Amino acid sequence: MVRSRAGFVGRRAQLTELRRLGSRPFVTVVRGDVGSGKSATLARLGRLLRTDGMTVFELTGHGEPTWDPLGVQPLLSTLRERFEEIEAGRRLFTALRHLGGMWTDEPRRSPHSRNAERDALEALLGALAERNRTAFLIDDADRIPRPSPLVALARRAGIAVVLTATNAEVTTTRSRWPASLADRVVDLAPLTDEDVDKVIRHRAGAPADPALPRALRAELGDLLGNPGTLVSVLAELRAEGRLTVVHDQLCLRDPAAPIPLPLGHPLVERVRSYGDTGVDLVLLAASEATFGLAQLPAFAVATATPVPRCGRTLDRLVLDGVLGASSAGHLYVRHRALGAAIARQAGADRARRLHAAMAEAMLNTSFLGRAGETIAVEHAAAAEEAMPAHPRLRSLMTTAVPMAPRSPENLIARGMVRRRQVGLDSPARSELIRLLIRSGRYERLAALVTELVSESASAGRTTDLAELAAAGALAAIHLGRRLPSRIREVLATGNGATASEVCDRWFTGAPFSPADVERAFAVLAPDDPARRGDDDAVATACAMRDLVPVFEATLGDAYGAPTTGPLAAHHRLCRAFAEGRWSEGLSAAREVVLNGTGDRRGTDVARLLAAEMCVWRGADRQAVGWLDSVSTDTALGALRGWVDSGRRYRAGDAAGAIVAGWSALRRDDGSGPGRAELLSRLAVIAVEQGAWPVERWSLAKTAADCRREGGARMREAWLLVQGLLAGDTARVRESERLARRRGHRPDRVWASFAAGLVADEPRGWFHESYRLAGAFGAPVLRSRLRQAMTDRGVAVPATRARPDEFSEVERRIIELVRSGKSNREIAATVVISEKTVEKHLTKLYLKTGCRSRHELAAASLGGRLERVSA
Repeated sequence: MVRSRAGFVGRRAQLTELRRLGSRPFVTVVRGDVGSGKSATLARLGRLLRTDGMTVFELTGHGEPTWDPLGVQPLLSTLRERFEEIEAGRRLFTALRHLGGMWTDEPRRSPHSRNAERDALEALLGALAERNRTAFLIDDADRIPRPSPLVALARRAGIAVVLTATNAEVTTTRSRWPASLADRVVDLAPLTDEDVDKVIRHRAGAPADPALPRALRAELGDLLGNPGTLVSVLAELRAEGRLTVVHDQLCLRDPAAPIPLPLGHPLVERVRSYGDTGVDLVLLAASEATFGLAQLPAFAVATATPVPRCGRTLDRLVLDGVLGASSAGHLYVRHRALGAAIARQAGADRARRLHAAMAEAMLNTSFLGRAGETIAVEHAAAAEEAMPAHPRLRSLMTTAVPMAPRSPENLIARGMVRRRQVGLDSPARSELIRLLIRSGRYERLAALVTELVSESASAGRTTDLAELAAAGALAAIHLGRRLPSRIREVLATGNGATASEVCDRWFTGAPFSPADVERAFAVLAPDDPARRGDDDAVATACAMRDLVPVFEATLGDAYGAPTTGPLAAHHRLCRAFAEGRWSEGLSAAREVVLNGTGDRRGTDVARLLAAEMCVWRGADRQAVGWLDSVSTDTALGALRGWVDSGRRYRAGDAAGAIVAGWSALRRDDGSGPGRAELLSRLAVIAVEQGAWPVERWSLAKTAADCRREGGARMREAWLLVQGLLAGDTARVRESERLARRRGHRPDRVWASFAAGLVADEPRGWFHESYRLAGAFGAPVLRSRLRQAMTDRGVAVPATRARPDEFSEVERRIIELVRSGKSNREIAATVVISEKTVEKHLTKLYLKTGCRSRHELAAASLGGRLERVSA
């Protein structure tokens, strides 16, 4: 793994301690794993010590010849290069010339030369420390054969010595490591989450979308805190085109795909050092098929490797932290990124052949039993077409005795193997299709449908294709990929045209209703499905192109909601928006736009929801970018007008907001969502701004006309509009109650705000909307609410920020501002640059609503700091 050159981040506590120790004649060891940032920490320490007026010499033990056991050569070279910079007296000049004369390019052979060199080195160090406050920073000191004499003599001379060493090297070179000479040992802990975000931003030039570090942590585990690993993985992802900036945030393309460690990473090299046996063990431990200690004899047979050698290699992999074992004895790769790297290097064919060999070894020997049968079938399924026909396996597929345990994974594996070994009859085919749907395995479902349709076409069977058509369309919608033309042609000739037509309407962005979905996919539902969700909620979700609730209502418990893929991302977006988790919602919106859903209308819904969130979070530039990416001629005219009117209202242009909203209502054809939201917003703006009676009458009439179209959501909006315009608090309260029952927090904010505008006692309603807006991070909306409360003589609720609402650095800066420190003094204390201090202060002003250092200090002193953004 190449040493990282990333900008230095983090390590503030360690640097503070090292800065203190480096100014005294102590020997300090900086210890950490490969790639943990030891060299960067040492370089940063050198700059800090120089600002303290010390003379710093940076040495390295890397690549020294074996005949320089004391590490004298790099010291001599450095002193000669910087001789004019240091304060050199006659004694130092004489000592340097004397030691340099003894040291030639050839190793000394005299038995007395080593002692003479040691005496000359001691004289040189004493002369150097006599006239300079000196520190030696020795990187890779564990590469020096005998560092003890140099370290001991430097400390005796009064020179501070800071050494770096790798954890693994310290344990393997215990006999020559000067542990007894170390006064302090500073361990470099993994980077914090905040520091990880800084590394990503430095490398990419953009802040990371929250999904990126989350995906990296899932794949890298504790390796995420290793700077060298993080930087090299980011470089690999960028080279593969998987990193891109979406609306000023660095996002990961195809987040469900594995993130492998790069070639040359120490863990990858460690696995490869154990040869084919080590690679094969990691491949099996990283697969979905069960592999544990009990299968080690079968592994020995499958790979023709002696059992003792397999055991020794396995033990080393466990001790090296590559593999782990569960309480049941099942092996797993401790870092998924490592398993992905080994699998990529080995190739899919090798992995399939290995699984086939494992299955055959278990089937041909005495490794079976009931549990062994299940595991053998799992490996046969993982082998796919590499698994040849096997009599015993065919017998297992046709036996009526159920295997144990009967988990969904086992049953899916059994079904896939049965299809290849003996074929699937109609009941078995239906059972496998429904099992894949219930488990949410849509990628595997798509592959199965492709194979089954091809087999049907080859056999000339063009009837009874409704189930395959529905399954294929379901998989296509979940994966965001159109049905292949060959499959569409075959399905169109049978009775599966309905599902194919709905699938086509989805990908062209045409509207459809829950009834359309039910007609197309009812063939996949059980006779009496346990339905989930009420009809109004399902209709609303369908209008927003969120099909997960629609499929749940249609298929009941037979449906498994996806966890990855475009449909899952859009569902997360809609849920996060409604529940007020807007940071998560914006992340999901970026994923939808970056990876696509195949549904153009759904993608525009995602853009508009993202724009709405950015408006009220105060991200004006991003809000405009999201909004402008949706054409004014969109079929989602009302939804776009809702966002545009809110943006204008937020900017103080209430008249322009009302004009834009009416214009959008006139263009909207009623086929998309947003009319209820737009009417509610226009009513709130009109009442707050004291609109003319004609305008109020128009709003009331339009709301009544929309109310006749039906729908619980429109009735809720009608109650809000009529209550606001007539000053009827009861209707507005009923609207708020309905929004609360739906669990839609943004709508509750506006309904509570509306109630505050017309209620005789507005305080409780305003405070409720203010609290909700703060909970999901809408500082601009909160600011608007504060203004409305002030205009109506309602006191703004005072809240105290929780300790965890500010980062450690922010809390420290607040304390220093309160004590009257300047930016330069804060930078020196916190060990960051003045520019970084300015950036932190700007963010603090935005978070707290303070406009100056004085207000920030006064608010913190009174305990009134309030975080207004998330």
